Amino acid sequence: SFKQDGRGLSQFTAKAWILFNGRGTVAITDSHNVSSVTDNGTGSYLVNLSNACANSNYAVVCVCDAWSWDSYASTTPGSKTSSRFQIMASRSSATGREDNDHISALAFGD
Repeated sequence: SFKQDGRGLSQFTAKAWILFNGRGTVAITDSHNVSSVTDNGTGSYLVNLSNACANSNYAVVCVCDAWSWDSYASTTPGSKTSSRFQIMASRSSATGREDNDHISALAFGD
């Protein structure tokens, strides 16, 4: 199917994507279908979608640029709604969450 502006829309098209700076003042570097990112404290970010998904059964993949070999980003279980998802950034060798300069996420679904 197609949107009014002629862009294609399918299950193979990312519903949303984002690259943002999560250290200091959170700032979106570039994105699609993301209205804002809320800083929820150290290593915790809420990504708000401009246009909601049909339900919360969409897939999110997130990564962060490594401080070291053990850096990772993941969604928080139970945090997804049709219009937002939460990302946590951490290092497996550190206690708790840590902010990161470059965090990316992709969302696929209806």
